[in-house]
Amino acid sequence: SNLENYLRLADGVTGPQKVNYLDQAKSADPNSPAPYVRLGKYYMSSDPVKAETEFMGAFTRAQRDPQKFQAEYAEAAYLRSKNDLGRGMKSAAASHAAKAVELDYGKTEYRMQACRAALMKGDKELGSAAQGYCSSSPTTADGALLNAFMEFRKAQIARKKNPNLITAFRTTEAAYGTALTTLNGITPRPTEFTWPGAGKSYKYAEVIEYGQLLARACGTPRGEPVQAPRAAIQHVRDLLKAYGVEGCATF
Repeated sequence: SNLENYLRLADGVTGPQKVNYLDQAKSADPNSPAPYVRLGKYYMSSDPVKAETEFMGAFTRAQRDPQKFQAEYAEAAYLRSKNDLGRGMKSAAASHAAKAVELDYGKTEYRMQACRAALMKGDKELGSAAQGYCSSSPTTADGALLNAFMEFRKAQIARKKNPNLITAFRTTEAAYGTALTTLNGITPRPTEFTWPGAGKSYKYAEVIEYGQLLARACGTPRGEPVQAPRAAIQHVRDLLKAYGVEGCATF
């Protein structure tokens, strides 16, 4: 079809040419959300507001026939959630990510995004759905690290309710240890990652190292590090702060 033809042409180019082909794809089939999803994805890094407009266009079309356009609807919700986090819209990010998982639970990246958004949203309690997302992919580097973040959040919540409950962080420290074991068992071993809402890229091993130090510190009565973090990993604090897994009882 003309739609498929324009989408295929758009895949092979970038810049104004890509936009032009996707605009032609919109005209070829005004009911299809596919060109809107791709344009939204294209604009995410350069113009998040424009990207949001395109994702809204995709939602409008997908919602008219959610069965026919289930895959496009799920992808639009997932990308929209990532775009939301980049714009600091945490509640919207959490609800769009949850929608993506509801539409296609099988996609690991959708569940990981739903976990990230739930952590960043920072509800007083981490609901069972969010815990399910965060613990659903323990054999991947992202999944193992997010599982440790989730355990840290659960310990934060427990300690907020009872400041003397320092044992809650033992599970967290163990979860970071498991994340390191998982990371070392993956071939080729993943090194760096970039998550939405946290800006730059980070090294898995450094985040795990810093996370373990914090978990150990929060597991002491004073909540202070037993040893100072190496200067080389100080920047990791930015990521932990963004995801609310840095303070012993604050997030």
